Amino acid sequence: VLTESLQLCWVSGPAGIGKSSIAFELISILSQSGRPVSFHYIPLNSANGVPILAHYVRTRFDLATQKTETHTDAIEKIALGLSGIVRSDRLDDATRLLSSLAGLGTDEKGNPLPGFDPETVRQPEFQNRATRLDDQGMTGKIIEVLKDRPACLVVLSRKKMAVDGVASAIDTKNRTKCQLTTLPDEDMTRLVKSLVSRVEEVPEHLVATTVRQASGAPLLAQELIQLLCHRGVLKPNDSAKRDGPWGFHPSEYESGSLPGDVKESVKERFDGLSPYRKIVLQLAAMQGEQFWVGAIVSMLRTHPEVGNDGVFLNQDPVRMKAEGTIMTLVEEGFLEGVPESVLTRHPALTFAVPAMRQHALSSVPEKLKKLLHRICAQWLQRTQPTNRLVWRRTLVAQYQGGELAREAAQRIVEAANL
Repeated sequence: VLTESLQLCWVSGPAGIGKSSIAFELISILSQSGRPVSFHYIPLNSANGVPILAHYVRTRFDLATQKTETHTDAIEKIALGLSGIVRSDRLDDATRLLSSLAGLGTDEKGNPLPGFDPETVRQPEFQNRATRLDDQGMTGKIIEVLKDRPACLVVLSRKKMAVDGVASAIDTKNRTKCQLTTLPDEDMTRLVKSLVSRVEEVPEHLVATTVRQASGAPLLAQELIQLLCHRGVLKPNDSAKRDGPWGFHPSEYESGSLPGDVKESVKERFDGLSPYRKIVLQLAAMQGEQFWVGAIVSMLRTHPEVGNDGVFLNQDPVRMKAEGTIMTLVEEGFLEGVPESVLTRHPALTFAVPAMRQHALSSVPEKLKKLLHRICAQWLQRTQPTNRLVWRRTLVAQYQGGELAREAAQRIVEAANL
């Protein structure tokens, strides 16, 4: 990744096998490399493969549909849109930055890149990039754009890398493939038994059914055990001591009812929660990969289904209830802590299973999204970051969700100083 040529890493394997975990591990390693690296996640349903910031800039300045527009016209449109938002002495720098984000950068000699293609992801001001993709067809297009750039494409696919496919455009020495296979039954059995090691007298048929339904995917096996806990099949003998011994309750168990998909299990667990706990997970999901209790409390105070009970005798009922609920959700395997928070004095949490965040996010009522994003942005503005770049990206996402275009543009411009 940190060389001067395009690298391709193709990770293939069935659902729930750990492809995303490998990509996140790569990002963690690169983040600690000391080199400037920009990360982009490009899902199939987001901006046709354009990085989120690039898509936002093009939409904000009405560039997304101008397929025949020249570089000069597009850059002038950005400069015009920034007038009155950015100080005059920073206008050129701001225009240059946003033009680069929109794929309108210049080469090493200062000449504009040929052609304006709304689907380009070229950003020459970044020295290194790591892009995580889902779609093989899109990969071919991006390889054409980045083949002479110091970038790394991490492709997550259920299909193997074809020797004569899109990867053939990259030198063999710069291609890495990682094929993940399902775990054999004996390994899955050991995994499931370790997950229920605290449960007394676990029947062999429960272990066998879980192994069969998981089909060799460790993530699904873990999710199925969480589902059994949610159903009450497995629960602590003393509800006040979750770290103590657990028991098996056969009356709650139906061996043929376990789903064979992580999304189905996640949906059942989420749908079985109380309305308040659903709202807490929704507000957490709206913040991003990391979230903070303080932001959830601020959003709860304005939520029409919760409201603000005020502060009495130095006690804050809204915060106390939210903190207690989040602690329970952590104990039940919905959430987990994050080693390094983006904010100082605000420990971060994340979803234990990414699919749970996606499901919670999709269940947020559309009529509330703009308000809640604005409240979250207001809270973030009052915090001190440990990583200013990630903090600004998070803030931009909240402004964008709150339809605050001017504020989002200002934060993007400020990122140029980092």
